[in-house]
Amino acid sequence: MHKRVGVTYREAEKVEPYRNALRAVGIEPVLIHPDAPAPLDGLDGLLLTGGPSTRKSQSLSAAAARRERRAR
Repeated sequence: MHKRVGVTYREAEKVEPYRNALRAVGIEPVLIHPDAPAPLDGLDGLLLTGGPSTRKSQSLSAAAARRERRAR
């Protein structure tokens, strides 16, 4: 069975590495842009690509880990 995964993006040039990685493992990427949303029916997964909110949460996680190490 052929797997299909939705890939969210805003900038076409930034989605290419995700698209290429999925294709390399035999998964069909289905691009989903906020200005032209696609139905999620028939997808086997959803890849939420990075952005300010993911970077912020990564920074918060890293800061929490540093505080925990200092507390030991």
